[in-house]
Amino acid sequence: MRVTIRPRVNFFEMVGRLRGLAEPCRYPTQEWTAMSEHSVIIRFKYESTNLKALHDLEDQLSEAIEEAGEGECDGHDITPDMRDATIYLYGPDAELLYVAAKQVLQQSDCVKRAVATLRFGPAEDGVPERVETLE
Repeated sequence: MRVTIRPRVNFFEMVGRLRGLAEPCRYPTQEWTAMSEHSVIIRFKYESTNLKALHDLEDQLSEAIEEAGEGECDGHDITPDMRDATIYLYGPDAELLYVAAKQVLQQSDCVKRAVATLRFGPAEDGVPERVETLE
């Protein structure tokens, strides 16, 4: 049996090579890492029969958060029966992320019985969290 060992190429170097950059991309900066320390995880009953409303909601949240300069909307999960959904927001301050997203969530027709978990630090044990119910 012949075994070939290839050097491991990190993702950022690969992207740099594909883009033709003379200097390959490096790992995320400390600033980028610090920016994504806090999070707001929003779980809710999804009130639509297709994914268009969820994608529109995600776009609206991204726009509101980017306008406020508070972080990013990093996607969603939805159950196979399309009854429950989760949206993930990350940034330097969970409180400000929540404020930027709250009005968009309250105005959305597809969001019912939403619960937002604000995490004030990295995803580790012992990091303070607060749960908010959106009416």
